Amino acid sequence: MVGIWSLRPTLRRRLRHGLDAATTFVRANCPDSTRTRLRTALAKQEALRRVAMLVAHGTTPPSETFWVVCRELGGLLDADYAAIARFEPERMMCHLAEWNDPSVPAMGVPFGGRWPMGDTAAAAVYETGRSARRASGSTAGELGEWLRSHGVSQVVSCPVIVHNRLWGELALRFLGSRPAPADTERRMGDFVELVACTIAQAEYRAELIASRARLVTAADAAQRRIERDLHDGAQQRLIALGLYLREAETNASDENEALRRSLSSAAKCQSDVVAQIQQISCGIYPTTLTQMGLKGAIKSLVRHCPVRTDLHIRIDRRLPEPAEITVYYVVSEVLANVLKHANASVVHIDLVATSGDDLRLTIRDDGVGGADLRRGTGLIGLQDRVDTVGGTMEVSSPVGGGTSVVVGIPSSALDDPQGRP
Repeated sequence: MVGIWSLRPTLRRRLRHGLDAATTFVRANCPDSTRTRLRTALAKQEALRRVAMLVAHGTTPPSETFWVVCRELGGLLDADYAAIARFEPERMMCHLAEWNDPSVPAMGVPFGGRWPMGDTAAAAVYETGRSARRASGSTAGELGEWLRSHGVSQVVSCPVIVHNRLWGELALRFLGSRPAPADTERRMGDFVELVACTIAQAEYRAELIASRARLVTAADAAQRRIERDLHDGAQQRLIALGLYLREAETNASDENEALRRSLSSAAKCQSDVVAQIQQISCGIYPTTLTQMGLKGAIKSLVRHCPVRTDLHIRIDRRLPEPAEITVYYVVSEVLANVLKHANASVVHIDLVATSGDDLRLTIRDDGVGGADLRRGTGLIGLQDRVDTVGGTMEVSSPVGGGTSVVVGIPSSALDDPQGRP
């Protein structure tokens, strides 16, 4: 289908004028019943469009999208309440979202947000996989009493199917004696599909983040092994070789000055190689994190950076290892990019991670800018790390305006179950 905005402006104007004329004609010549049906259809399409835009955007939290679905559907079908619940094992339901018409009081969430299906409309959906409606008077148990205590007379429930599995329900509740319209289930269908799309998106993103986390964890484990092998293997042998060379230099006769100089040069070369291996090992896996903590490790990076760095750190505790490693690698990679590409005179680093608050890392330079994640500047690999801890990373790098990298990690990811000091 060709979108109206892809057409030429003159043609768009003609179409708009034609639609306006058609609308005027319908209003003037169609009977009231036809106009009512048209208004109903247009209202539904407009509500669907609003929800579809929210789902297509892909960044709105599912809980917010669920509430918007409840609001749009409940308002469209003149329901008093709308709710979304997930089915769980042992015929239990978990409340996820609820909306009420402004003219009626909120029902609240019963039983701590999790309750048995009993013989409700949801139970019929669970058993058959099809839409169902129930009068609250025929619903037994505490849930039936709760519905009746709020004046609910009827509940209409539609199944939410995600990847060919029954996931949960979208339900409408009606007060008083008026029954739900006969076509309620049919009109709920399109909204149910949008709920399913939202859930599928959330599950896909969760699976993607989990996959990235497994890759990052495996890479870190491999780096630890390489660092350990270098330290316990090649580095130790080189240190032993250096001792032998120094001993040979000491034992060389005074008359053989050329040999002494050669041995001294070899020992110096060995010492340089050991220092280089230590530097490589630190780059493979940041052992300084274990030895000095995040604050000390970042200060060590800054000390070895030839570009003037303005550093401000406010951390009141040790963070979980994944969060510390993520922050360390971000600082390390950004400083490396500053040296290679930015031609900057100063770098500003601000890190804040206090109890109960989100972590925020901001790195800014006054260089040439123009950094692009798509060009493989080294920043692209950091996005996976940030995603695995539930964080966000924003890069702003206008040409000639320097580069700014902002990383945020939610406080929920900073609660260390190991209780690190």
